[in-house]
Amino acid sequence: MPIQIQQNLENNLVEVKFYPPVVRQDIEKLKKEMQEFIKLGKPLNFMWYIQSLSDFTYRSLFSLAQLGFTHWKGFHKIAVISDEPEVDLITRWQNFFVLWQMRCFTPQEIERAKNWLLA
Repeated sequence: MPIQIQQNLENNLVEVKFYPPVVRQDIEKLKKEMQEFIKLGKPLNFMWYIQSLSDFTYRSLFSLAQLGFTHWKGFHKIAVISDEPEVDLITRWQNFFVLWQMRCFTPQEIERAKNWLLA
């Protein structure tokens, strides 16, 4: 089960848990699900649980980046849950290149992340 998607569309919140190994087909599954959510017409808030960047293949990372640039109107905020310093660094770096807000939280800060998403 490399990817698990749960949605709470009342709050426009979609939680995505990535489990290793994450391959391009997993991102394609996410893309299909997102297209359905975006049809609802409200920008979505995402909570992505990422253990490590090494869990992703290069193709899946590229597909994930493409997903953001293709569906950027559907994003409002993305909270990335990880305690990996590299994930935090990339999340901060991406804020310079995307139109939505991204922020990294540790696994101990999940409630804080949800509050940030829903604010």
